[in-house]
Amino acid sequence: MKKHHVLVAFDAKFAERTKLHNAKHPVKSGSDFFQVVGDSGPVGEALSSAGFRVSRLGIGRDVATKLPRALKGVSLVFNLCDTVDGDSRLAPVVPALLEAHGVPFVGADQFGLAVSKRKHDVKALLDREVLPSPKYQVISTLEEVEDFELALEAPVILKLTAEHSSIGLASTSVCFDENEVKACARGLIKKYAQPVLIEEYVHGREFYVSFYGRPLKPLPMMEHGFDDLPEGYLPIRTFDMKWFNDPGKGGEKPRRDPRWSQPVPFRAPSAAAWRGSIDDIPEICRRALVASGGRDWGRVDLRLDRGGVPMIIDVTPNTYLGPSAPCVKAAAEDGLSYEKLVTTIAKEALRG
Repeated sequence: MKKHHVLVAFDAKFAERTKLHNAKHPVKSGSDFFQVVGDSGPVGEALSSAGFRVSRLGIGRDVATKLPRALKGVSLVFNLCDTVDGDSRLAPVVPALLEAHGVPFVGADQFGLAVSKRKHDVKALLDREVLPSPKYQVISTLEEVEDFELALEAPVILKLTAEHSSIGLASTSVCFDENEVKACARGLIKKYAQPVLIEEYVHGREFYVSFYGRPLKPLPMMEHGFDDLPEGYLPIRTFDMKWFNDPGKGGEKPRRDPRWSQPVPFRAPSAAAWRGSIDDIPEICRRALVASGGRDWGRVDLRLDRGGVPMIIDVTPNTYLGPSAPCVKAAAEDGLSYEKLVTTIAKEALRG
């Protein structure tokens, strides 16, 4: 029986985006660490162990010529490109090319990858589907910063609209007044040249629900814990907290702000008509991922408001799929090995 040939596509400069977060970081993006955490190698090994014929392709700005040349005889492309040449905005090029050449692939289509790079558009989709997420505003340009008026209840958190992996996220991303918001937004737009999403900050337990396969199946809900944080660090998944489980790895200092002695206000979701509870979390997360163009695998992060209302804070199609990934930990909780998770994604995509 002929083996299916799976091409694992990845960004040859995937680590460059992490360097943009902090070029002076003690663990540089070109180091062995960031090469090791790449997921294309482990995904390829899992598929090979399951009997697939596997090849890997690192792509960059030559994607329009390099990718089509590599498609001959390929049964399926496992698309791990969340960026292309280190640029998150180019990620939709990969599924667009694959669709144009009629080659089946694993992962979100071009709509899903495009909208995931515009978090404010994801927020609008969540509102349209009456799914709970924090109220928000957007600042798109430096010119808009000067006339910005904060219409949300502080504290708020600022996020880059086109990035995942907590790039650009630090304790100073949480702001208490309009002047702080303007200063933070100004710095982010100057450095990253993209819009900034401003959300009411939800100060509560943080969970995630991962999905895999066709149709999308939920894995057990897992918690991002903050119990071991050193004193003074905010319970948010900053870049260093996410990558190193150490909020001070890149030199960030504790934030001992007296305003944190006041309880964070209760939060009402921006989709005001939503009525639900914690029991609805798996289904609202599935609907959020589907509405955002997710397919085959992905993750939805949420926090519980002080009143127990689940608030979606991030939707990530094609989330990181290395052995240490949150979705892999959730799969293990469900009795799925890494190889089983990866191969199930591929096999169900081949069936269509």
